[in-house]
Amino acid sequence: MELWTYYLSVIQGLLTFLSSQAGLGMGLSIVALTLLLRTAISPITWRVAYRGSIRQKKMLRLQPELARLKLECGDEPRIYAQRMMKLYQENSLTVMDWQSVLGSLVQMPLFLGMYQTLRAGANGARFLWVETLARPDP
Repeated sequence: MELWTYYLSVIQGLLTFLSSQAGLGMGLSIVALTLLLRTAISPITWRVAYRGSIRQKKMLRLQPELARLKLECGDEPRIYAQRMMKLYQENSLTVMDWQSVLGSLVQMPLFLGMYQTLRAGANGARFLWVETLARPDP
C-alpha cells in the first residue's frame, strides 16, 4: 500500500510541478501529464494492438473452417470444442492471448493512479470556461 501511495504522490508532484512551476495551469497540466503517460506506455499499447491485429486476421482465415466444424458437430459441443482446439493448435492460435492480457493489466495501475490523482487534485481548478474541474460542467 505504501508503494501505491508513493506512486500517487509522484503523479501529484508532477501535476503540481507542471501546474505551478511550468506555468501551465491545472487544465493544461492535466493534458500534458496525460500525454506524458500515454507516450510512456505507447510501446506496450502498440504491441498489444499489433498482436490483436494478427490474431484477428488468423481468426478471419479460420472462420469458414469453424463454420464447417459447427455444422459437422451440431449437437456435440464437446467434440466441436476438441476439433476447434486442434484447429487452433495447427494454426498456432490459443484461446486466450496471455501476453496481450498481461500488457493490458500492466497499463491498468497507471491509469487508475492518474484517475485517483485527478479526482483528488482537481478541486477548485479552472480550465477554459469550466469553473471547477471537480464537478461536471453545467
